[in-house]
Amino acid sequence: MAGRIEHGTPSLRQCRGSGDGRDNKARSDHNHRHNRSDEVAEVNLNRSPGLATVVLVILIHKWRHFSYEETFDRLSMFALWVVPLAATEASPPQAMVFKVATKVACAERGLQCSVLDVSRSELGNQLAYYRALIKVDSGDFDVIAVSRVIREVLRGIPFTTAGTYFYLHGSNGSFYQALIAPHEGKGLAFYLAEHNVDVWGIDLRNVQIPPDTGVLPNAHDWGLDLQIKDTRLAARIARYVRGLTGQGLGRLVLSGHSAGGALAYAVANGEAVLPVANRDIGALIPMDMVYQLPSSAAGQIQFSCNVAGAYQSMNDSGLYFFNNLGSIALGKLAQTDPNGISAYSSPLTNVQSVWKTRHVSGSGPLIRSMVGL
Repeated sequence: MAGRIEHGTPSLRQCRGSGDGRDNKARSDHNHRHNRSDEVAEVNLNRSPGLATVVLVILIHKWRHFSYEETFDRLSMFALWVVPLAATEASPPQAMVFKVATKVACAERGLQCSVLDVSRSELGNQLAYYRALIKVDSGDFDVIAVSRVIREVLRGIPFTTAGTYFYLHGSNGSFYQALIAPHEGKGLAFYLAEHNVDVWGIDLRNVQIPPDTGVLPNAHDWGLDLQIKDTRLAARIARYVRGLTGQGLGRLVLSGHSAGGALAYAVANGEAVLPVANRDIGALIPMDMVYQLPSSAAGQIQFSCNVAGAYQSMNDSGLYFFNNLGSIALGKLAQTDPNGISAYSSPLTNVQSVWKTRHVSGSGPLIRSMVGL
């Protein structure tokens, strides 16, 4: 992702001429379209939440004199009765819950959000995967996705969970791709959910961009600051959904891979200056990312500085997005001719070229999922 500290990438302070503070501006991003081979039950969410939402919002204001946790203890108990009663075949309880949680969380921030879609698919062993598409601004691609994997007693009724895990994907990834798709029931989402951890995550705005998109008129406003806001909104929605489904309002364990790790640090850093009652993050688990490289890693530092410089040049020229065709080409070659000599990294084979790319630039999650590694 342009202008972002990537996997194995040093702080820009280590790069000469790169510390001008513009890395928080709009940047190029690898595009990855959320793709699923499994069938999902699509839910029509064109209906208004109606009376249930109105009553819930009124009660939130009524309970202002209670503590944050006390308010949501009461809210949870109320919702366990009202939401199922207000649900219909076209808008089942889980869809209603996402709409109510989103409406309240966005109203707190002065945002006009709308839930475009909620889908549900079964992963086996009583696990369900929910994905809510939420439009958070007026642009065509101002859409995030909030995902949840949880073990259910019955459809829409979760087991009581023992903890939380909120995942931030890297620049070439998505929640589904990283935690569900490549792992055949053995990935992190499966393991945690089977052990009664409530698994959540966000797909940032770039994930929803179709591969054939040529023009992004609003992308110049995208940057780390916006990703922080989107992540905090998604975390608040997740906490409200948990409260509305009887899981309490405990703060979330935030985790991120590669670029998502850098974002996780930024989110936690921003929350550290907020009043305790306004914080949504309770713990931080960065994965596979380097905050700052040691001086002994001169080769990696230079490579990373070259990448950062190229991204900055793209930003300066007005290019804020590029597709991921290069990584896709590498992945297809490794898949169709794994032992052939790479045209890009001779004398390495195509599979070895993928792993080289994985280790030096952090492009591995997408390529590995294509190759099946």
